[in-house]
Amino acid sequence: MSTIDYPTTINAVSWTLGALIILMCLVRIWGRVFLLDRPGWDDLLMALAAASAITSSALVTVSVRYGVGTHIDSIHDPVTRSLAVKYTIIAPVFSIAASTFAKLSVIVFLIRLMGMVATRRHIVTAWALCVVLVALNIFAIVIIVCYCVPPAAQWDPSIKGKCIDYSFQIIVADIQSGYNAFIDFLVAVLPTLIIRKLNINLKMKISLCGLMGGAAFGAVATIVKIVTIKNSDHVDITWAWAPVTLWYTAEMDLIIIFGTIPALWPVVRWFMHRNEYGAYSDTPYRNAFRSPDHPDGSEAYQLSGCRSNTGVFTRALREVDNMTTG
Repeated sequence: MSTIDYPTTINAVSWTLGALIILMCLVRIWGRVFLLDRPGWDDLLMALAAASAITSSALVTVSVRYGVGTHIDSIHDPVTRSLAVKYTIIAPVFSIAASTFAKLSVIVFLIRLMGMVATRRHIVTAWALCVVLVALNIFAIVIIVCYCVPPAAQWDPSIKGKCIDYSFQIIVADIQSGYNAFIDFLVAVLPTLIIRKLNINLKMKISLCGLMGGAAFGAVATIVKIVTIKNSDHVDITWAWAPVTLWYTAEMDLIIIFGTIPALWPVVRWFMHRNEYGAYSDTPYRNAFRSPDHPDGSEAYQLSGCRSNTGVFTRALREVDNMTTG
């Protein structure tokens, strides 16, 4: 018998990490829109990821309120039991959406870093990975929602419906989660191949690789979630899915956190030098956009704050930002 207080633990994890991603995404958007005046598609995708994650956490909190984290037999009120099962099923849909948006954001960010020196093969491969990711995750959502037809038959015993075999849902979960874990590891390793070519100092390269490599924690959470789902009991769903809820919450939030950290560097530099440069409109980032010596909108410049010796990757990113942000 598990001694974990699942209701308390789930709420603590959901809203501790949830508060962190809200703060980080707001700072990211402020930095990109007001400090740099260079918002991009990666920022929009990460904002959608954060919104989906908070929605998932809110639904998880509601499910806990109705009984998730306790055995279903201990929920005596039929209406409460039905609502507990309902929100247990719906919450993961927004978790999948959050993870999908976050991964797409990181991939777009990496494409921006690669700039115009990226070959057609690089671009095609990146977008092919994205297409497969979106397709698998949409299919997983359909299987979750349409496990029974009509869907309400999953949580309302009074409704007669036709349901898919549970083993098929497990197979879909294995494939979808396995591919998501692969993407997490990929975006953790791939930056090392890109960042080492950027015109920034070695210390910054190591820091960036380490931060973006944190996406591997999301992959670990995904793998643990897969194992937990395979060992879960669909009959006692409010109890069996409590650890699954913990892991998919940690998965989506960690991906958002580690995918956002590299984009916060311009804000960190502005904060460190705010006394030197005064208002953010006078920082070297704004000055760089007005200077012919610096690549307009260069991610590499934003990360390093360098004022000279721009390399081919750094120069190329000016055109990327011009195309993606108008």
